[in-house]
Amino acid sequence: SLMRNLSHRKFLDQLSAQFLDRHMVFEGLYWNIAMDIPADRAAASAAGAAAETARDAFNQDSTLLEQVEERLKGNPSKHERAQLEAWQRMFGCNLIRSADAAALAAKITKAESELTATMRRELKLTLDGEEMTQPKLRLICDVDPSEARRKAAYLEQSRIGEFRLNNGYLELVRMRGELAHMLGYADFYDMQVQRRQGMTKTRLFELLDQLVAAIKPRVQ
Repeated sequence: SLMRNLSHRKFLDQLSAQFLDRHMVFEGLYWNIAMDIPADRAAASAAGAAAETARDAFNQDSTLLEQVEERLKGNPSKHERAQLEAWQRMFGCNLIRSADAAALAAKITKAESELTATMRRELKLTLDGEEMTQPKLRLICDVDPSEARRKAAYLEQSRIGEFRLNNGYLELVRMRGELAHMLGYADFYDMQVQRRQGMTKTRLFELLDQLVAAIKPRVQ
């Protein structure tokens, strides 16, 4: 790889640029889809799935992890070493070394994308005869002055959960749990928290309890 021939500074700059490129493309598509902005939902879902795959491929790139670890054995500056160690943690958290687990992770990503695409294609949400998006229904639930209209919007949103349950969501949950156990985590949530936040779910709940204890007296 040409990146092996770069100075530590240029290597880190290129690594950051590649990371930002993939993540910003994914995040932009994700929030456009989440807010139901694209007119062509199927195309947007396909683009979002491709961006997610590209992001995950970068985060799980064993070659980049090897290059980071090689540079840590060299003589980087104090600041460069701190950055390299951060990249080492990031790649280490996301890299799936087991071929079976990697195959299952890819299967899960595909299933998630297919479920989202199916829901956007087949589930039509309406209120008072008008087609609605989920963000619009959420907004109505939050701010509409009519209790009857808020309730109707809430009930219409509940169809989303029912649709997902009837279209493969339980199998998706099972696969997520299987992947987490294959990788040595307590469950899928624990896996996500450790990989994304660098702590166990037990530690996260401890911090949240501390936050609640600190805030509660202020709001009572």
